[in-house]
Amino acid sequence: MMTEPKVESFMELAPELASAIPGGAIICFIKNDKFVWVENTIPFDLPYFTVGNTVSSQGGAAQAMREKKTVRTVVPRSVYGVSLKITSIPVWAGDVVIGAISICTMNSFLQTRPRKTKTM
Repeated sequence: MMTEPKVESFMELAPELASAIPGGAIICFIKNDKFVWVENTIPFDLPYFTVGNTVSSQGGAAQAMREKKTVRTVVPRSVYGVSLKITSIPVWAGDVVIGAISICTMNSFLQTRPRKTKTM
């Protein structure tokens, strides 16, 4: 269970984790419905993942907070220009969910998979 005190330790480790993931990662702490901390090592700009922005009520982080469980989603390329795999973990303060940690990686299999072509 991710608790608010553990988030501080996780945030210290997150830059190293994000750098170690091939293709980079975006690791976020969302409190209530706002991004309050973002570590981004993906080599292009994704403005949605910015401190102060409100998370989508339809997204995985909001779902993790509502359902009080870890949620894994795949965001199609049409949303951000790149397909992302996102794992969102609820953050607890006592018996109340106060936010989520989201770990976003490029869904490289979908990005780099060669298309099958028919040969005659």
